[in-house]
Parts: sequence; structure tokens; C-alpha cells
Amino acid sequence: MRVLAIGLGGAGSRIIDQLYEHDCRSRVCCMRALAVDLDPNSLQQLRYLPGESRMFFPPIDPNFPFDVEHAIHIEEVMTRIQQIDTIQIDAILLCCGLGGTLVNAAPRMIRELRKSFVEPIFAVASIPARNEGKKRSAKAYADLVMLREI
Repeated sequence: MRVLAIGLGGAGSRIIDQLYEHDCRSRVCCMRALAVDLDPNSLQQLRYLPGESRMFFPPIDPNFPFDVEHAIHIEEVMTRIQQIDTIQIDAILLCCGLGGTLVNAAPRMIRELRKSFVEPIFAVASIPARNEGKKRSAKAYADLVMLREI
């Protein structure tokens, strides 16, 4: 099974990075990967994903550094995905962290992916750690409800 894996945000990108490393180490080579983030440091900390598989979007308005709706250019992400060899993929795996910022881009991303691909789309969403606080946990619950609907 060949998979197109997309990581949104720090948590999603780290998950993709580890899956990519396992794919390369096992020599199966069934994975195409892309990491998308607003934080350049998170992308630089990835250890296995090649540079061309990392997409950084700087904040447009410095007063709202985590404005996902305006900062993430879905069209640009879709163009990068089209440049990847996706002819033989069997599924799309979207990874993100619940309670994070970029999980808010998941609905738009999934809608765009559905326009271009007939393959099934699966989501892997990590939950926040207990020490991240109640506010992040509450957002994680709302994010889970949002993802479940789509």
C-alpha cells in the first residue's frame, strides 16, 4: 500500500518524520511525505524528511502569528502535492495534533484533497499531554468533534 502522508503543525510533522524514517529504514519505500508548519524551528528539528518535503508559511500579520486561515495557502500545498509522485498512492494520511494551531487547516485541506483524489483520506490526531493544560485539552475536544464531522 502506497501512502501520501501530510503532517500539519509540529505534532503532525513529527509523526510524519518518524513514519518516513521507518519507511526508509525498512526499505519498503511506500510513503510520500509532506510537512506543513508555521514554525520554521519545528521544521528544522525534523530529522529524516528531506528539505523539499517541508513547507513553511510565515505569518502574514505579525499581530496574529497563528492565523491559519490566511497564513496557510492551500493552493500552494496542493501544487506541491501534485509535484510529488502520487500516481500509485492508495491512501492519504493526514497527521495533526489536537489542541494545536494547524489542526484548524485540516477541514480546508481535506476538502481540497477530495477534489483531486479519489483515494481514502485517514486522519491521525495526537492528543495533548496532561501538562499542556485544560485550555489545550478543551480545544483538543473541539478539534476532535470538528475532524469527526469531516
